[in-house]
Amino acid sequence: MIIDAEIGGHCIHRMYVDGGSASEILNERFFSRLHPEIKNQLIPATTPLIGFSGEIIWPIGQIQLLVKIGDEEYSTLVWMNFMVVRSPSPYNKIIGRPGVRKLQAVLSTAHRMLKFLVEGGVITLKSSKFVPLECAMVIKSHMEDEIVRDIKETFKTLREINMKLTLKSVLLGWRKECS
Repeated sequence: MIIDAEIGGHCIHRMYVDGGSASEILNERFFSRLHPEIKNQLIPATTPLIGFSGEIIWPIGQIQLLVKIGDEEYSTLVWMNFMVVRSPSPYNKIIGRPGVRKLQAVLSTAHRMLKFLVEGGVITLKSSKFVPLECAMVIKSHMEDEIVRDIKETFKTLREINMKLTLKSVLLGWRKECS
């Protein structure tokens, strides 16, 4: 399931909620855009991550960040520990089982929905993407040079993970920033 959230004061697009992952992952590309005072909180990682197919990835480090999911009126805030990795991925961040538990959320991948408690009720988030691996790009910028940079970065990532694109699988559009 793909959602948007706010982490460390930054609006994050392409955040994958993965009920099968044992860790929270932050992509190095996104980490490098954080404010220096946040990046300075990175501490060395002491254990590797083992991927689904047995590959070993040594994280650059780990960092604890405040995650806000929801909108201005109804949201939840939780601290999550992220492993920062240098690995090609169409996602900026992955929330695994520990993060889902901290959110006290219920994830339904079949329905592409995440439900969690907030003061005054229950919030239901629907996935912001229809086919997660084929919808890998969100333009985050308003300036032409930044838009071109984002497009180049996205297509570079897609090439790194050997994703094949056809005209039917590419959708370009405009979207408002997170609240």
